[in-house]
Amino acid sequence: MGGYNEFILHYAKLSKGLVDCFIIGSELVGLTSIKNVYKQFPELVKLAEQVRTNS
Repeated sequence: MGGYNEFILHYAKLSKGLVDCFIIGSELVGLTSIKNVYKQFPELVKLAEQVRTNS
């Protein structure tokens, strides 16, 4: 893990209990260029799952 993921997880933890939702926006090619057979972005889905479980 590094860079953007650490940034997102850090701010998700900081905002825990203070916000109704936490939105991850990405224009990053590494997160949004590869789709699986369900037309999902697996790296972005994985990051969202990490936010959900770690914050």
